[in-house]
Amino acid sequence: MMPSLKKGVLRTAGSVPDGYDGPVYWRVIQYHLIRGASDEPIEFTDSKERLERLWIDRYKMPGKDIFTSHTVFDADGRLLPEWKVPLKARWTKPGPVHVEYSPEHRSARVSERVLEAIQELDTREHHIFPIDIARPDGSTERRYQVFFARDSILDERELDPQANGLVERSLPDGTKWYQPPSWLNCSSKEKEHFGYLSKSAVEGRNWFKGGDTNHYFAPELFEKLREFGDIFPKFFVALPIGVAR
Repeated sequence: MMPSLKKGVLRTAGSVPDGYDGPVYWRVIQYHLIRGASDEPIEFTDSKERLERLWIDRYKMPGKDIFTSHTVFDADGRLLPEWKVPLKARWTKPGPVHVEYSPEHRSARVSERVLEAIQELDTREHHIFPIDIARPDGSTERRYQVFFARDSILDERELDPQANGLVERSLPDGTKWYQPPSWLNCSSKEKEHFGYLSKSAVEGRNWFKGGDTNHYFAPELFEKLREFGDIFPKFFVALPIGVAR
């Protein structure tokens, strides 16, 4: 079932169970299959070579990512000077674009006011790449591609094993890991399940990345985003999640 949506209201689904009195975080996840045209009609017009060095081409650089490719950061982890020059793009349809937070694998494309809200509450060293997007009328709109700080990319380690009843598995070398629950996946029919983040995941983090397509927001940050209205792409929704005691 699709979440109910009123025009201009931030899209949410799911519910907080009776009896839970802890902080409520929000995870933005791809809620249904992407079909039809995007409501963020963007086309990057910068050079293909430059774009491939930011969004690492895994076929050309197997095993590398933005942090280890040395195409974005130097060997000491400092941003290379060229990335201070904005990326070039254009809107492919006329009229205003209302999407202001577009989730991607390890980053999000955001508006200036969304970036300011994140930076006001989360002081981690997230990596910001300006984008100058040409409008059909010839004017330019500034957006930002923001990659999560390395210590804010938790992949599938954001959940508390005990509170969520995760099953422990062993690799051949003896390494222990917990099998991620099916509800964490965007394709699951149970994705509205109310789960529990670990305390270590939320400690000092107001914005972070988990498994699958999940982006997480602390309560205060999410309330700031609510003020901006319906800023997510139509295929995404925010679901509540608790914190283990």
